[in-house]
Amino acid sequence: MDALPPINLIKLRDIIGDDPETEQLLLSTFIKSTEESLTLLSNQFPASEQPKYRQLWKGHMHQIKGSALNIGAEYLASLTSEMQDAYDSPLPEMKKMLGEINAELARIKKFIETQN
Repeated sequence: MDALPPINLIKLRDIIGDDPETEQLLLSTFIKSTEESLTLLSNQFPASEQPKYRQLWKGHMHQIKGSALNIGAEYLASLTSEMQDAYDSPLPEMKKMLGEINAELARIKKFIETQN
């Protein structure tokens, strides 16, 4: 995971062209929406079993996966794809998964900062 950059800029630029302004807007929108999803999932993390939370989890993982694919964040897309399917996992595992996604998002943010 750490050997490859968290965002495939070649793929991203193939999609949007060589437009730094659009790239910055897309990346900042991605970070904002992903942080909002993760905050929501963290804040509503249940102390006990709640089927509604599992559907919320599945929907947000799907959303993050699609957004990650759009910006070339291939590892995050792979991670959230697995987690989307793991919506029926035990709660402690789900909490650990949130930590993994937050760690990868931090890596993406650091990468973006070094590109500016």
